[in-house]
Amino acid sequence: MAIKQKNRFLIGLGIFIIILGIIAWGLIPNSLLNRLTVGFSAVQQPLKEGVDNVSDSGVGFFQAIFNGMAIREENQALRDENTQLHQRIKTLEAENLKYQELKQAVHIKERYEGYEVLHASVMSRSFGNIFDMFSINRGGEDGLSEDPSISYAVVDANMNLVGRLAQINAKGTKVLPLYSEGFTVIGKVNKPDGAVFRVHGDLSLSQDNLCMIEGVHVDAELNPGDEVVTDGSGGLFPAGIAIGTVLTVEEQGGQRVATLEPNVLISDISDVFILVGKPYEDQFEEDRVDRDSPEEDSEDSTEEKTQTDDEEAETVEENVGEIDAAENTDEQTEAETGGEDTTEGDTENSDSEAEE
Repeated sequence: MAIKQKNRFLIGLGIFIIILGIIAWGLIPNSLLNRLTVGFSAVQQPLKEGVDNVSDSGVGFFQAIFNGMAIREENQALRDENTQLHQRIKTLEAENLKYQELKQAVHIKERYEGYEVLHASVMSRSFGNIFDMFSINRGGEDGLSEDPSISYAVVDANMNLVGRLAQINAKGTKVLPLYSEGFTVIGKVNKPDGAVFRVHGDLSLSQDNLCMIEGVHVDAELNPGDEVVTDGSGGLFPAGIAIGTVLTVEEQGGQRVATLEPNVLISDISDVFILVGKPYEDQFEEDRVDRDSPEEDSEDSTEEKTQTDDEEAETVEENVGEIDAAENTDEQTEAETGGEDTTEGDTENSDSEAEE
């Protein structure tokens, strides 16, 4: 065993010495081994560089793929966030616009105290001309009367006249714009003692978003540029609602005819306000009663007049009775006063006789 271990040690030492010798030989300049090593290195270097380039390219390719996927995901997330932000901005703008309109509604209610202001949104428009009716999301369920003979004034957020309600259903209503040929309102020039006339839609002017003014008195003052508001007569439209501006004034057949440019453009309206008030409904009901049953009203008036006459007669009789009683009291007082004067006279005469 000892011999074998000694041989192994010697073999290992010899191999180590040989390796050191080869290394030393290779380090000797211009030696055969050095020339062989340099030649092998010259061949190995391009191969190594090629392998390194291929490896780097492969790593770069896959890295680019992974980076591109990450960038695409990040861009998609940014686009989604950008879309949400844009939607949020639009929502806030719409809410702000709605808030401003509701603030205007408060001003409308303050101005027309006898009316309730009901906000409504435009749901759909007719596909015909601009003066056709459009629909809103308010109806009989919101307190509007579905009686076809009752209507309501419609204004925008700036208190400009839009039209009136025409067809009222349970959940929706048709609005007749002031451009429509079937629309009529009594207007006046917004001045003290301003001219009063009729404003209505006209088929020939509706395409130009204009209305007709008729019924102007010959001596009335009406000039282009005059501001026109509702007169308030009739009960449907409160006085002072802005309608528009006089555009032209002409003489036709001995009559003065004018055109009016409304303050609102129906195609731009998305929200309106309905003036719901007792004044018009009460007036309408009284007019309807007067029209439907004039005899009953006449009988009621006669009865009321008779009752009033009777009450007045009773009052006169009571006053006469009070006057008579006052006169009797005065006479009695005078009589008593006269008796006292007579007694005093007798007493004075008696005293005089006694002194004599």
